[in-house]
Amino acid sequence: MKYNRKIVVALADLHSGHKLGLLSPDTILEDEDEEGNIEEWCPRLSSTQEYLWNDIYIPAVKSISDLAEKDDIYVLSVGDLTHGNHYISQQISTRMSDQILIADANLAPLMELKQTKGARIIKGTGEHEFGEGSSAITIDKILKTRYPKKDIKALYHGLLSLGKLTIDYTHHGASSGKRDWLQGNEARFYLRNIMYTEIKLGNKPADLYLRAHFHEPVLEWLSMSMRKEEYESWLCILPSMCMIDDYARKVTRSKFVITNGIYAFEIINDVIYKIHKFKETLDIRTKETI
Repeated sequence: MKYNRKIVVALADLHSGHKLGLLSPDTILEDEDEEGNIEEWCPRLSSTQEYLWNDIYIPAVKSISDLAEKDDIYVLSVGDLTHGNHYISQQISTRMSDQILIADANLAPLMELKQTKGARIIKGTGEHEFGEGSSAITIDKILKTRYPKKDIKALYHGLLSLGKLTIDYTHHGASSGKRDWLQGNEARFYLRNIMYTEIKLGNKPADLYLRAHFHEPVLEWLSMSMRKEEYESWLCILPSMCMIDDYARKVTRSKFVITNGIYAFEIINDVIYKIHKFKETLDIRTKETI
């Protein structure tokens, strides 16, 4: 058998343009001075953004490049590349173009790897993408212009075939669950349902289902017997690359442990050989003694 190896990199919820979202120090924006002259400026990274960029993202990109060696890398950005203009109090800039430029700079380290052959940009939550996938579509056009030899596309819901292995990927799906000791239960039922639906339709379930949106990582594997056949699938809910804000504190009921990161799936001869997790977990409570 011919040896075939690929690396699929999955990241989600960068929320570019958010004060707590991923921010490249190489981002260049522009404004006008009092006489109408164009001035370029670089947004200053907060300590949170320095942590996301310097402690998680850039080390992950280097590790992924080393992992790939001479093999191909494919990047899957699974939604919410920008923060949008719905929640304006948390933004670096309300200007759509600024958020697009920040997102473009954020993807650059991965896209510029010589092993990266293509990327898929998922259209995520409408409020975060300026409606109707506008952010994803715009970034898709920018990347295609900059990297004309790389295979790039924006879409809502993809089914990617890598030889015999298939990956189903979209932004919205199961949550990570509401109780720590029950984490994965909802994801497991979601996976069972989607596998059952596929089989009922006469399809083989995907080998990997990628989801995001809830900013909390969950990894589940399920084996299902049906119609005298055995089926196996993974479900991966990705961590985010954005820290928690006021809205997220409310909807998570003051969650205090936050995980950020990106994943790389090492695929050898149409099989997921290993899942590499480049992530960090923080206790974000203010700690003091009086």
